[in-house]
Amino acid sequence: MRYVSSFARLVILVALVGFPLSALAQSTGKITGTVIDDTGAPLPGAQVVIDGTTTGTITLADGFYSINNVRPGTYALVFRFVGFATVTVTDVQVIDDRTTEIDVTIVASPGKPYEAKVNLASRLLVLLGAEGRVVRA
Repeated sequence: MRYVSSFARLVILVALVGFPLSALAQSTGKITGTVIDDTGAPLPGAQVVIDGTTTGTITLADGFYSINNVRPGTYALVFRFVGFATVTVTDVQVIDDRTTEIDVTIVASPGKPYEAKVNLASRLLVLLGAEGRVVRA
């Protein structure tokens, strides 16, 4: 009986060691880029979030951001900075083991809460006013 138990342990050990650990790892990608204002100045501290999730980051002093370990798929990124229009970039494609670069320019909107929506697939920019009405397309 003890012999069978030792043999079973040996089989399990060989199976675990022989099983490639990379098969257990989830492939992910990365989203990086830079956020600047309409004068070309970097916006440090701007919020960058994958829409509908809690995954995001804050830009560094040079406006650079990086969101690591993003599962492959299509996402929308939301960019926010106090006193500036909120920008949503849709159709952001994340691919296994690749870096997707999204650079964004945010326009100042003092006293006017604007929202810009950019569809990467059609390259369409729509600027929406506070009530959701199209201001400029």
